[in-house]
Amino acid sequence: MVERYGLLPRVEHYGCIIDLLGRLGLLKEAQGLIERLPPIKRDATAWRALLAACRVYGDVKLGERVNRVLVEMDDQHPTDSILLSGTYAIAGRLKDLGSLQVTTEEQLDAKFKWKSLGKEESRVKEAGCSMIEVDHEWEENIDGLELHATMFPWQKKQ
Repeated sequence: MVERYGLLPRVEHYGCIIDLLGRLGLLKEAQGLIERLPPIKRDATAWRALLAACRVYGDVKLGERVNRVLVEMDDQHPTDSILLSGTYAIAGRLKDLGSLQVTTEEQLDAKFKWKSLGKEESRVKEAGCSMIEVDHEWEENIDGLELHATMFPWQKKQ
Protein backbone atom coordinates (compact mmCIF):
# COMPACT_ATOMS: atom_id res chain seq x y z
CA MET A 1 0.00 0.00 0.00
CA VAL A 2 2.88 2.33 0.80
CA GLU A 3 4.76 1.60 -2.42
CA ARG A 4 1.75 1.50 -4.72
CA TYR A 5 -0.45 4.28 -3.31
CA GLY A 6 1.88 6.19 -0.98
CA LEU A 7 -0.44 5.51 1.97
CA LEU A 8 0.42 4.08 5.35
CA PRO A 9 -2.23 1.54 6.36
CA ARG A 10 -4.27 2.78 9.31
CA VAL A 11 -6.45 0.94 11.80
CA GLU A 12 -9.46 1.50 9.55
CA HIS A 13 -7.77 -0.23 6.61
CA TYR A 14 -6.98 -3.29 8.71
CA GLY A 15 -10.51 -3.26 10.10
CA CYS A 16 -11.94 -3.39 6.56
CA ILE A 17 -9.70 -6.31 5.62
CA ILE A 18 -10.63 -8.19 8.80
CA ASP A 19 -14.32 -7.55 8.10
CA LEU A 20 -13.94 -8.82 4.52
CA LEU A 21 -12.12 -11.95 5.66
CA GLY A 22 -14.85 -12.56 8.22
CA ARG A 23 -17.62 -12.12 5.66
CA LEU A 24 -15.88 -14.68 3.46
CA GLY A 25 -15.83 -17.14 6.36
CA LEU A 26 -12.04 -16.96 6.67
CA LEU A 27 -12.19 -16.55 10.44
CA LYS A 28 -8.80 -18.09 11.23
CA GLU A 29 -7.14 -15.84 8.64
CA ALA A 30 -8.86 -12.78 10.15
CA GLN A 31 -7.76 -13.83 13.63
CA GLY A 32 -4.20 -14.36 12.41
CA LEU A 33 -4.12 -10.92 10.82
CA ILE A 34 -5.30 -9.29 14.06
CA GLU A 35 -2.70 -11.17 16.09
CA ARG A 36 0.08 -10.12 13.67
CA LEU A 37 -0.84 -6.43 13.88
CA PRO A 38 1.28 -4.12 16.03
CA PRO A 39 -0.48 -3.60 19.40
CA ILE A 40 -1.33 0.00 18.53
CA LYS A 41 -3.35 -1.17 15.51
CA ARG A 42 -4.93 -4.16 17.26
CA ASP A 43 -7.98 -2.35 18.58
CA ALA A 44 -11.41 -3.45 19.78
CA THR A 45 -13.01 -2.62 16.44
CA ALA A 46 -10.94 -5.28 14.70
CA TRP A 47 -11.83 -7.87 17.34
CA ARG A 48 -15.50 -6.85 17.18
CA ALA A 49 -15.54 -7.36 13.39
CA LEU A 50 -14.24 -10.88 13.99
CA LEU A 51 -16.88 -11.46 16.68
CA ALA A 52 -19.59 -10.44 14.21
CA ALA A 53 -18.25 -13.00 11.73
CA CYS A 54 -18.25 -15.65 14.47
CA ARG A 55 -21.97 -14.97 14.92
CA VAL A 56 -22.67 -15.35 11.20
CA TYR A 57 -20.81 -18.67 11.01
CA GLY A 58 -21.75 -19.97 14.49
CA ASP A 59 -18.11 -20.34 15.62
CA VAL A 60 -18.72 -20.44 19.38
CA LYS A 61 -15.17 -21.38 20.39
CA LEU A 62 -13.58 -18.45 18.56
CA GLY A 63 -16.44 -16.13 19.57
CA GLU A 64 -15.85 -16.88 23.25
CA ARG A 65 -12.12 -16.29 22.81
CA VAL A 66 -12.71 -12.95 21.08
CA ASN A 67 -15.14 -11.92 23.82
CA ARG A 68 -12.49 -12.74 26.46
CA VAL A 69 -9.97 -10.59 24.57
CA LEU A 70 -12.42 -7.67 24.58
CA VAL A 71 -13.01 -8.12 28.32
CA GLU A 72 -9.26 -8.21 28.94
CA MET A 73 -8.84 -5.06 26.83
CA ASP A 74 -11.45 -3.45 29.10
CA ASP A 75 -13.22 -2.22 25.98
CA GLN A 76 -16.61 -3.87 26.27
CA HIS A 77 -19.66 -2.66 24.40
CA PRO A 78 -23.25 -3.90 24.67
CA THR A 79 -22.94 -5.26 21.15
CA ASP A 80 -20.30 -7.78 22.27
CA SER A 81 -22.65 -9.88 24.36
CA ILE A 82 -25.42 -9.50 21.81
CA LEU A 83 -23.08 -10.86 19.12
CA LEU A 84 -21.93 -13.68 21.41
CA SER A 85 -25.54 -14.57 22.24
CA GLY A 86 -26.30 -14.62 18.52
CA THR A 87 -23.33 -16.93 18.03
CA TYR A 88 -24.77 -19.37 20.58
CA ALA A 89 -28.17 -19.19 18.89
CA ILE A 90 -26.79 -19.78 15.37
CA ALA A 91 -24.80 -22.75 16.69
CA GLY A 92 -27.94 -24.16 18.32
CA ARG A 93 -26.56 -23.75 21.84
CA LEU A 94 -29.57 -22.03 23.35
CA LYS A 95 -28.72 -23.29 26.84
CA ASP A 96 -25.60 -21.09 26.74
CA LEU A 97 -27.59 -17.93 26.18
CA GLY A 98 -27.83 -17.53 29.96
CA SER A 99 -30.44 -15.07 31.02
CA LEU A 100 -30.72 -12.85 27.97
CA GLN A 101 -33.69 -10.59 28.50
CA VAL A 102 -34.77 -7.73 26.29
CA THR A 103 -36.97 -4.85 27.37
CA THR A 104 -37.76 -1.69 25.44
CA GLU A 105 -37.34 1.79 26.88
CA GLU A 106 -39.22 4.44 24.92
CA GLN A 107 -38.71 2.22 21.82
CA LEU A 108 -35.24 3.76 21.39
CA ASP A 109 -32.99 2.00 23.89
CA ALA A 110 -32.87 -1.70 24.60
CA LYS A 111 -31.49 -3.04 27.84
CA PHE A 112 -29.81 -6.41 27.61
CA LYS A 113 -29.12 -8.58 30.61
CA TRP A 114 -26.75 -11.48 30.28
CA LYS A 115 -24.19 -13.54 32.10
CA SER A 116 -20.66 -12.56 31.19
CA LEU A 117 -17.69 -14.48 32.56
CA GLY A 118 -19.73 -15.82 35.46
CA LYS A 119 -21.23 -12.57 36.70
CA GLU A 120 -24.52 -11.01 35.79
CA GLU A 121 -24.29 -7.62 34.12
CA SER A 122 -26.57 -5.17 32.41
CA ARG A 123 -25.76 -2.92 29.44
CA VAL A 124 -27.73 -0.42 27.38
CA LYS A 125 -27.57 -0.63 23.59
CA GLU A 126 -28.29 2.57 21.74
CA ALA A 127 -30.82 2.33 18.94
CA GLY A 128 -29.51 2.37 15.40
CA CYS A 129 -30.73 4.87 12.86
CA SER A 130 -30.80 4.70 9.08
CA MET A 131 -31.85 7.10 6.35
CA ILE A 132 -33.04 6.50 2.80
CA GLU A 133 -33.84 8.92 0.00
CA VAL A 134 -37.26 8.37 -1.59
CA ASP A 135 -38.49 10.74 -4.30
CA HIS A 136 -35.87 13.35 -3.36
CA GLU A 137 -36.94 13.32 0.29
CA TRP A 138 -35.02 11.77 3.17
CA GLU A 139 -36.84 9.30 5.38
CA GLU A 140 -35.37 8.28 8.71
CA ASN A 141 -35.92 4.98 10.50
CA ILE A 142 -34.94 4.24 14.06
CA ASP A 143 -34.40 0.54 14.76
CA GLY A 144 -37.31 -0.95 16.60
CA LEU A 145 -39.85 1.54 15.26
CA GLU A 146 -42.22 0.68 12.45
CA LEU A 147 -41.17 1.93 9.03
CA HIS A 148 -43.07 4.86 7.61
CA ALA A 149 -45.62 3.56 5.10
CA THR A 150 -44.35 5.79 2.29
CA MET A 151 -40.75 4.63 2.57
CA PHE A 152 -41.23 1.49 0.53
CA PRO A 153 -44.41 1.97 -1.52
CA TRP A 154 -43.58 -1.04 -3.69
CA GLN A 155 -43.96 -3.32 -0.68
CA LYS A 156 -47.55 -4.27 0.02
CA LYS A 157 -48.66 -5.12 3.54
CA GLN A 158 -50.11 -8.59 3.80
